[in-house]
Amino acid sequence: MHQVIERTAQPIDKKGNGTKKPMDEGPMRKHVRVLVVDDCHSLRRTMALLIRSAGYTAIEAINGAEAIKIAKVEKVDMIITDLNMPVMDGEDLILHMKKIDPTIPIAVVTANEEKDVEPRLLGIGACKVIKKPFTAEDIQGVIERNV
Repeated sequence: MHQVIERTAQPIDKKGNGTKKPMDEGPMRKHVRVLVVDDCHSLRRTMALLIRSAGYTAIEAINGAEAIKIAKVEKVDMIITDLNMPVMDGEDLILHMKKIDPTIPIAVVTANEEKDVEPRLLGIGACKVIKKPFTAEDIQGVIERNV
């Protein structure tokens, strides 16, 4: 685990003294931690990169079982998961996580084209189903709308 240190520049008043107000008083992006779950290394890394490039923290897991272990010990604000994975798939992950934290938003990324998949996932608690191939706006937008 690495430590992130943030420093804010202090404006100088007319006498040359630093003031207590930060220079940028506009809205600050809250620190959001997104758990990315996918057994495909390249897709997981791509989603994590898109999340980090939008200013969020990405935590990675290779399947639903690993995601649950992480979510039990780390603060997670949202989960973005693949549907089809070994060990524990995205559907089982939703069912387990909703027992642990019913309020956590979970988006599912899938290439599955079956008509019943999206309504079934939304019915068990997914906040959004994103079809592959996804765009940066798909990933970043679902976070913006749900945290």
